[in-house]
Amino acid sequence: MNKIFGIGLGKTGTTTLGECLKILGYKHKSYSPKLLEEIFYKKNYTDTYKTVDEFDSFEDYPWPLIYKDLDNKYPGSKFILTVRKDEYTWLRSIKKHILKSALHLRHTRQNIFGHKYPFGHEQDFIDFYKNHNEEVQNYFQHRPQD
Repeated sequence: MNKIFGIGLGKTGTTTLGECLKILGYKHKSYSPKLLEEIFYKKNYTDTYKTVDEFDSFEDYPWPLIYKDLDNKYPGSKFILTVRKDEYTWLRSIKKHILKSALHLRHTRQNIFGHKYPFGHEQDFIDFYKNHNEEVQNYFQHRPQD
């Protein structure tokens, strides 16, 4: 069976996508701090690929950060880019979430966005969001079936 990867950034409906995939009967894997650590610090995807081999569908981090690698390793897979209405709606959601989230996630944000918090760095977060979405769309522009 081909894999399904949700590659939208956090706060773009990833949890809802994950629930839909579970309802459809996929063996699903969501956010994994362990795999993020492997990718960021060890630069080694061994456990990541083992995890992908065990599951059918995925969303949240680390999957949006490594979609090109996943596409190469798992040809024929499907990729779903979830987005918000616009970048400002996404930023508001990120800010609201950060005020409620655990402190350990600040290191994750530092690795992903270059800052632990969006406050005072709003444009950097917006730029990352827009660039990610544009890069994904460009990458798959001639492969709409994927």
